[in-house]
Amino acid sequence: YQLIRVRKWKKYLPTYDPDTFDASQKTVKEMIGATCQAEIVHEVIMVFSLLPIAFIPLLGGAEAMIVTSVLAMLIDYLFVILQRYNRPKLVRVMERFQKLK
Repeated sequence: YQLIRVRKWKKYLPTYDPDTFDASQKTVKEMIGATCQAEIVHEVIMVFSLLPIAFIPLLGGAEAMIVTSVLAMLIDYLFVILQRYNRPKLVRVMERFQKLK
């Protein structure tokens, strides 16, 4: 994560539903669950973003289909990286809370 400098660019990624990750409204456990769910959703979208490549024989435009599909996949991969970056921190916070109880 240091190599790709997640900490510097993560603030520029949009959030579909900011309330999902709002610490004043959600428990840490709920936010951890939300990161897992968001990661899975983006992984599924990554697979679906490659689907247009299958239509190249029917529609043509191989270069455009491949480039846009791969770029879309890479954009969703940024969100997967972000969820994997944030989750361990949330888990540590949850473990600290559990030790206090």
